[in-house]
Amino acid sequence: MIDTHELAWAAGFFDGEGHIAYKRGARNNDPQRYIWKNIILEIAQKDRFVLDRFQKAVNCGAVYGPYRNGANDKNKGFYSYRYVASSFYKIRDAVNLMWPWLSPLKRIQAEEAITGWLNEPRMRVGRKRGERVVVQVA
Repeated sequence: MIDTHELAWAAGFFDGEGHIAYKRGARNNDPQRYIWKNIILEIAQKDRFVLDRFQKAVNCGAVYGPYRNGANDKNKGFYSYRYVASSFYKIRDAVNLMWPWLSPLKRIQAEEAITGWLNEPRMRVGRKRGERVVVQVA
């Protein structure tokens, strides 16, 4: 059973603290060698409880940490945690669950990340008798 109160809370929390992005790149900046694509939804916090609550509400991702903040950080000595989801289909489902409560800016960010991932073909390098062969993978 879907708890709409928790989803509304998760959407508000993600709207204020979270980020969704689509990234692509080539191995060694050579597009003929390897092109990768990734979509990521992440939130960083000092309090793990809220990240665990978010994870439970959207039913995907994982909470990592604690990480000790670095020497140049104004919060030196504090620990932080990160919620990360990187499975396209689970991120898409989580965004769909939160959609009614997301702000217009966060909706645009999510749409750009999801459509960018969908529209970018994935390439990989295959080997055939010692040769490099670029193989298209949809």
